[in-house]
Amino acid sequence: MNKTKQEAIPVFWENLKTKKRTFAGLAYFNTNHGHYRLKVTTFNKDELYYLVPKAAQRGATYFEIQMAQRIAEGRILKRTTVSDCVGTKFVKMDIPEYANQKLVMRLQ
Repeated sequence: MNKTKQEAIPVFWENLKTKKRTFAGLAYFNTNHGHYRLKVTTFNKDELYYLVPKAAQRGATYFEIQMAQRIAEGRILKRTTVSDCVGTKFVKMDIPEYANQKLVMRLQ
């Protein structure tokens, strides 16, 4: 199998009151599955977050944020949609456990 290096896209936390952004982690686009894997330092290592495109219309892309629970062997137990969002050049994601902040990522 021919592996290609995935490009890392920076992800930032944006404080909703101050609009100040701080580095949160990286996102990787999976070309085989067509979604982004979010690797954010504050997330639990057993919870995997994905940004999954669902539709595109008039230059905007509609996404679902999915959380996957990992079991002890490292396999995915199940995925659950935790929120949705819309993005054009940037996408701002609501993660329920982090209500006073949004994750922000530049779309490529």
